[in-house]
Amino acid sequence: MPLFPGFPYRSHYLGETQVVDASGNILARRRRTEGEGFVIADMHIEEAESPLEPVPDRFWIPCLPPQVRFVWSYQNLHGRLYYRRRTQQ
Repeated sequence: MPLFPGFPYRSHYLGETQVVDASGNILARRRRTEGEGFVIADMHIEEAESPLEPVPDRFWIPCLPPQVRFVWSYQNLHGRLYYRRRTQQ
């Protein structure tokens, strides 16, 4: 764990996937707890008349409090350094 070297840290990827229609209805979903696999769904493809919500002018991640942004930035820095060390051997 970056903040506590040598301290075990259990984690996992979200590993969830879903097929969603233009209205936001989930047509098919597979949760991480279901293990590896895929999802498919029947859907009607057509051009939408207009967006249901305005398209944001930024990335999808919501505004985060300063403490979370600090940890996020710290872990990103740690990840870059770790990757460099592991790939330049």
